[in-house]
Amino acid sequence: MSKFQDLLSANQLVRHSGQAIWKYGLGDNAFQQLKKMLIETRRINDLDSRDCLLYYAEWWKRCYNGGYPSKKEVFASISNGQYYNEDDFYKSAKKGAALLGIRWIKRQNTQYFKTLLFQGGLPIKHIATNKGAYKDLLLKILELNPTTIDDFAFNSEITNLLPPSGRNDEIYDCCLAIVSAIINEDQDYLSILDKNNELREITGELRTKKRTLTFEKKKSGFKSYWVLEPEEQRIRLYLGLTDMSGDKFRSLFGIEDDESLDFEYKLFYNGGFLCKFTKRTDEMMRVKWVGDHELIWDKADQLPDLYLVGSSGLKHESQHLITYFPRLNKPTLWRKYSEKQWILEKGLNTSANEGLALYPLDILNPQGANSKKMVVNGIEFNWCLFIGNFTLSKLSERWDLKTGQHKIDWIIDDHKPSWMIRANHTVVRGKPKIIVYDENENVLSRCVLKWKPKGGGYWHDWNMTMTPGLLEIMIIAGPVKEYDTIFNIGQLNLKITSNSLQEAIAEVSANTFLFSINNGINCNAEKVSNNKYNLSLVNNSVIPLAIQGTLRHATQSSGLRFEMLPPFRGVEIIDNDNSIVPETTTLSLTRLNGMRLMSNQNQLQVNMWNTSRSGMVASVSLQESFIPLRTFSDKMFQLYSLSDTMDGTAEIKFEIVEERQSGTVKIKEYSIKRYDVILQAAFNEKLEVNITSSDPTIELLAVPLDCNNEELSLRALDLEEGHWQFSELENIEKFVVFGVLGPMKTQPIFISRNPRNVPTSEGDRQKRVIALKEELLTSSYDSDVWQRLLSYYRICLNHDLPYSTFDILRATTFSSLLAAKVFVFLTVYDSKDEFAVVDCSDLENDLGFSFHWICGDHWGEALDWMGAGLGMSLIHDLGASLKIYLEMQQPFVEFAKTATYILQASKPSLVSGFHLNTRIMQLRTSLGEKVLKELPQKYPRVPDNFQAIIPVTEQTAKVEMLLRAPLVVALSIAGKDDALWHEDNEFRRRNIRYAQQLNPEWYAEALNYCLTKI
Repeated sequence: MSKFQDLLSANQLVRHSGQAIWKYGLGDNAFQQLKKMLIETRRINDLDSRDCLLYYAEWWKRCYNGGYPSKKEVFASISNGQYYNEDDFYKSAKKGAALLGIRWIKRQNTQYFKTLLFQGGLPIKHIATNKGAYKDLLLKILELNPTTIDDFAFNSEITNLLPPSGRNDEIYDCCLAIVSAIINEDQDYLSILDKNNELREITGELRTKKRTLTFEKKKSGFKSYWVLEPEEQRIRLYLGLTDMSGDKFRSLFGIEDDESLDFEYKLFYNGGFLCKFTKRTDEMMRVKWVGDHELIWDKADQLPDLYLVGSSGLKHESQHLITYFPRLNKPTLWRKYSEKQWILEKGLNTSANEGLALYPLDILNPQGANSKKMVVNGIEFNWCLFIGNFTLSKLSERWDLKTGQHKIDWIIDDHKPSWMIRANHTVVRGKPKIIVYDENENVLSRCVLKWKPKGGGYWHDWNMTMTPGLLEIMIIAGPVKEYDTIFNIGQLNLKITSNSLQEAIAEVSANTFLFSINNGINCNAEKVSNNKYNLSLVNNSVIPLAIQGTLRHATQSSGLRFEMLPPFRGVEIIDNDNSIVPETTTLSLTRLNGMRLMSNQNQLQVNMWNTSRSGMVASVSLQESFIPLRTFSDKMFQLYSLSDTMDGTAEIKFEIVEERQSGTVKIKEYSIKRYDVILQAAFNEKLEVNITSSDPTIELLAVPLDCNNEELSLRALDLEEGHWQFSELENIEKFVVFGVLGPMKTQPIFISRNPRNVPTSEGDRQKRVIALKEELLTSSYDSDVWQRLLSYYRICLNHDLPYSTFDILRATTFSSLLAAKVFVFLTVYDSKDEFAVVDCSDLENDLGFSFHWICGDHWGEALDWMGAGLGMSLIHDLGASLKIYLEMQQPFVEFAKTATYILQASKPSLVSGFHLNTRIMQLRTSLGEKVLKELPQKYPRVPDNFQAIIPVTEQTAKVEMLLRAPLVVALSIAGKDDALWHEDNEFRRRNIRYAQQLNPEWYAEALNYCLTKI
């Protein structure tokens, strides 16, 4: 029998409760039995994957005693010649976590391994072994009150309080969790320490210290570091991005104070979509990572391309956030972060006691220190650990690396012209502005700056006119000297002319340099004259990511290497291999990262629609010449939400058109599929359901239907001879099967284990949804039906499964009162306090409705329904969550007025100078012909006595849907008409949402106008 199932039984449970694994309190004897069973079981398929997860958690708690934790080390503790290895065991533990619905820790990437460990809570053995060190560190962190580990993990004065064996991210995360538990008085979490007699002393001192402190939450700053991982033979970039205030966001990305912050921004790194920032009501910008991004250094001797794009389409260059990169053609200095990770210092000084010098094989080590070899990105280097001073040389050059020194940082204004996307030195036009900071990020005002031409000459005072070419910069701050390089291009400029996809002309002006555009694998550069080049593609089906060039002053041996965007004129989608994607290719929604849309023609526009709801078109005007396809992903997800989750035939049509005087001309059209993996089911001769997959490497899980809440847990399917089967026979007949733990998206399918099952018609399904609606409306929040709703909601949330998969969740949209109850219910049961801020928008998108449509009176009923059982003190907190939700809608200013109407029955004030007919005409002219032509016309009928509030005339008939949508919603909010919630209006509700998304400003203004007239 499964040891995890035994653990559940010992806690009087029939299924996992959703709590962390450590809370079950596995005893010492039970742990030894678990370990013995794992040692003796030879085959991985004979193990319950939940037992593998359990062992990961308990290993962290009981066995970890320092060092860099790894799956190899976990497996070594049970290794006994099994027919599986550490990767198989790790994969099984991940499957066990998926079965239990454990949410993966997500930062810059999904941290599966850390999630498995942290189900064990804290590394009790390591803390007990180093109790004094942990106590000192925790007291120091408590004083800091950090937001993230970034606020202290890079400060060696703090982390050195721990022994070297404890200096890693996993330990820092645990220390931050302990301090947060002390501040928030989370006795449940602190009980992990309090149950240990030796460690109870730590929490006691922390509680005592807390009473002497006045806490002000530290605002985390942006951090970027290059991380050397010798065992992985690689260097990667770490970006520390956290939630931040609007002012901090503006300052970080250089957004002017007079520019309104967009509702959402997307951050791109070398064309890949990293994360999005969403504005909250208090102008806090919340960050959400969108994928798994290991930012591996590509060996380029140039800064990466980092930029921010707002929902308005405006692009903000952000390369200033990464001010240096690994220049491995000369010595670099690294300081230790953990046993297996080193952080690149920007200059030649580090405050750490020990440094690592990494340098090319042709650089001499005159001190004769013992150096070793290291391979990084396929290139061999020398490296050496040192304390104090370490000198290296090559010909006339000398590098003095020092530890135990004060550090400085500096930023040089980059004057790089728009045609130049990357360069190996900071590009300036004349003298740049340089800002120097100390170790605490304070600006140093008394620094001495000097410059000289690279390769010779003497140091000039900063006020002397800079010569063109490659220059060295010396920065003196007290006893610290640092050096950098810049390239002064003067007034040089480049003009590109192109009329075709295959050829272009580049002309240089004000050129005093030896200028060259290089031939590449995919592009030929023919020099016509000193300042003119003909550029042509080598292969008409391949467009280079960038074109390389060089600049050099005639008196210097080295210069500037730069990249510029391909200058060819055309409209194409380019994949990760730089190949042009044929129109006949079907793209995948989950694999758009790295793909670019080249659209350097004027008057271009993208039209997108769902083939199952072709009458609803999203249009975006194109401005940039190269746009990551992931820029459009949010629109695509919205369009996909318009159709049935189970419909695997639905695709997004992605059409690029050009607006000409003669009309709109289609240039290109592509198809984008929602699912990568298709499942099929059939009965074998034993009348068993066999499920086949287009990808046999995925893991499949099944969630039961038509059962009570106690039976509602995920089942694992077993792969046997190329097909999947249920591992155990049971009474439950119907399931939904879906894929997990893979980068590709699997289409969920409905499975009946009864070969005589008759597929449910749409009419019968609607009756079932209505019955569920009635049952939910008449039941208490602690009833089985509401707990089932919660279970299905969490399954969707934890496994990225569409909420519309389950009828009980679809019932939410069939009643205003039920929708209000669902909102307050899920808010109360949200352990992370994220429902109102984050998760509810996904629920709305998928089910095709909005919580702000709810009748104002129903909010009070729902709050009373929930508060009656849990205590009236909750009503205040629920009301606050509701207010946050309402004020997060965009545009914020207008929805703040709507929120006042809903919460206080106060009619909203209209925008100054608002004139209905004028706004309608502006609305009409703001839409393209494609959108107007395809605009849906079906919406819940408006009662005759309210139609005059926003009348529809012959002149405005084309935008009737956009005129009626805010009126229909206003009638619902005011409690005057509930047609919006009728069971027959499911697709009409999606039309209302489409109308809001098409023009949010009009929708919000018109909604408030209607509320003043009802």
